[in-house]
Amino acid sequence: MPFLTVMANRVTALGQPDIQAKLGGAAYVLVPSSPTYWMDSGSGRMDDDNQSRYVRALGDMVRRAVAALPAVDPSRVYVGGLSNGGFMTCRLLADYPDLFAAGIAVCPAWNDDLATEAEVAAIARTPLWLVQSADDDIVDPRRTSIPTYRHLRRLGADVHLTLFDHVDDLTGRYHDASGAPLRYRGHFCWVEVYHDFVDVDADGSPVTVGGRPVSLWEWVGLQRR
Repeated sequence: MPFLTVMANRVTALGQPDIQAKLGGAAYVLVPSSPTYWMDSGSGRMDDDNQSRYVRALGDMVRRAVAALPAVDPSRVYVGGLSNGGFMTCRLLADYPDLFAAGIAVCPAWNDDLATEAEVAAIARTPLWLVQSADDDIVDPRRTSIPTYRHLRRLGADVHLTLFDHVDDLTGRYHDASGAPLRYRGHFCWVEVYHDFVDVDADGSPVTVGGRPVSLWEWVGLQRR
């Protein structure tokens, strides 16, 4: 059901006061849902070809939403998603390089070895933050976020990669039987994203804007096209 798109995986955090404040104080959240998979290029299944039959409909939807909501600043439209949605984040940035001010691709199923140079060059035009865990057993970061990050860096893009070793509970609320912080499945790195615990780059250094360390959602809110 459509409401699961926003209710699942703590996406509701985008409506909470702390993240809303980081996004400027009043951010609309558009949460479309695919009838099959965003990675469906025509088969009705998840196709491993970096294509999607839904990309044009999504791009048009975003443009219509921005036009219909006078309070939306068209220079501050952001796109993000996780897993299948992380793939679509990259696909939209490749096909609509002038639409978004920033992208957030979480455990993205976008395969760098299938991307054309033109697609990567288009993605490089928009600031992008990639997030994944090294122990992801569903989407292999060695084929997705890591080579994509390196590829974009070579092109001089404004790109960051936070690569966790594991996805552990950092809130102090959940523990395993031994009392250690609960460890989630490696694919579940959105746990850290929606708690806004993402703040370092691939080399472990803080991500900064104007010399000031920022978290992922602070960084997003500071981006303008």
